Amino acid sequence: MRAAIAAMVLVASTAPQTAWADDSDRPEGSTVNGRFSIEESNDKFALFDSSDSQFTQGLKIRATWAPRWDRTLLGRLLYERYRALFKPNRVTGSIELGQNVYTPEDISPFREDDELEPGEAPLTAAQKQAEFDAWYRQDFPRDRPYSAELYGEYKISAFFARPTLASYLTRSLGEVGLVRWSLALRAGYVGPRYGGQVQKAVHVLLRDLDGEAEPRDPQGWEFQQRQNGFQGIRSTEIASKIGVNASAELEWDIVNVAFLRYFPHVRVSGLVSAELGQFRDLGGLGLTVELGRLGRNPFACFPAGDRQEIPPGCKVTSGPQVGGDYSSWATYVFTTARGRAILYDRHLDNRMFQDDRVEADRRLRDADLTFGAVTRLWSFELELSHMIHVKETKERELGRFHHVGTFKLSALF
Repeated sequence: MRAAIAAMVLVASTAPQTAWADDSDRPEGSTVNGRFSIEESNDKFALFDSSDSQFTQGLKIRATWAPRWDRTLLGRLLYERYRALFKPNRVTGSIELGQNVYTPEDISPFREDDELEPGEAPLTAAQKQAEFDAWYRQDFPRDRPYSAELYGEYKISAFFARPTLASYLTRSLGEVGLVRWSLALRAGYVGPRYGGQVQKAVHVLLRDLDGEAEPRDPQGWEFQQRQNGFQGIRSTEIASKIGVNASAELEWDIVNVAFLRYFPHVRVSGLVSAELGQFRDLGGLGLTVELGRLGRNPFACFPAGDRQEIPPGCKVTSGPQVGGDYSSWATYVFTTARGRAILYDRHLDNRMFQDDRVEADRRLRDADLTFGAVTRLWSFELELSHMIHVKETKERELGRFHHVGTFKLSALF
């Protein structure tokens, strides 16, 4: 895994230097094309087959910027050295604060009152205990535990203008494409606490938007555990952990070319990713396709080999079209397919309760398919997407797939 990450870091070769004629003409730097985004994922947002289980809710707040090189200690110690070593066309930094909440698919491990046979008396505590124990031994391993993740992540990304992979076969498929590799460090908490409060707040908002008055206490994580008797049967909760995780991702354009008049650009990129740490150990491959009016050339005002600043009267026009973090008018559709081999996942390789040893019977591989649309009007961007996820556990009675919708709003500056 470490060798894979090292290979991804070294994939980008050097680029030609672009010198300034006079250092007095050099501006102080710019945060142009920065981005602030809020992203909410929920299976209630799915375009079809929506539910409220397994992946229940996720919220991410992310800030991305083009670092100023001068006048900051971080710029001198990190970005300048980083740029001198790898010579990217552009570098961005980002900070993300996020949380994810996961719940079992079967949130009723014993029969509720409305599930009893006609005339059958409500279950006693002992009967609930017995049914719960049977579910926990037999059915839970095919399900997943309640688990939450709260984290902060810092990421640095390098962007390069390079020949597309297809251009090595024929120039008709475009000569210049985008290469991006990113390194990230995440620190946070995985366990049963705190994530439920965010999930509950989101449910309150959704209830108010729907104009509903019930349930008074929204059916979030805390509601499920209390109403289903978890706290009365087990006094402890899921084993928790504080830790760190490192990740790396490489994206390389396979095709970046205009084919059609009304959909002027097609971009196909390959993805390689890896994670290593106390939360997840995995490696994955993916493919992204973007079709439509993509953003402007991201390197137009950031010549390779120079400081990341806007040159006066920038005339550089060469470079790939992208659908990413660049201020311009754009509208396009996209789809991304990913597959992963997972050696360890804290959310599944964990005990349901601290005093037990039962863990989810998970798969060693998983995959997902995401499709959606993006519209960007210079300073604002809206993204809507739908993800079809192959379930990570081996349970098959309630279907093979889980569906999640995502709403993302971004402001560019």
